[in-house]
Amino acid sequence: MAYKVVMSESAEYDLEQILNYLTVKLYNPIAATNFVNKLESCFNLLSEQPKIYALSNQEYLNKLGYHKCVIDHYVMLYRINEDKQEIVIMRIFYGKQDYIKYL
Repeated sequence: MAYKVVMSESAEYDLEQILNYLTVKLYNPIAATNFVNKLESCFNLLSEQPKIYALSNQEYLNKLGYHKCVIDHYVMLYRINEDKQEIVIMRIFYGKQDYIKYL
């Protein structure tokens, strides 16, 4: 059975900021569209294979059950809720950012 992919409020905000950066700051709406397409492909894959991406190699995040998916220059962190058959996208960060301090 396919898992439902849901985004936390923080992840929705992160995505909004990323798309704003790509379209407004970089003047590159094509990059924003490409990012959304890759994100949707990732969501489709996760709904069928929730554990396809490894647990985070950061000890703190690993203990919390966070999986890490890299999309272009961005890191998406998610958790699996087996009881609800859900993938919860927790945050999406620029990969070079010290994102642990924002969790």
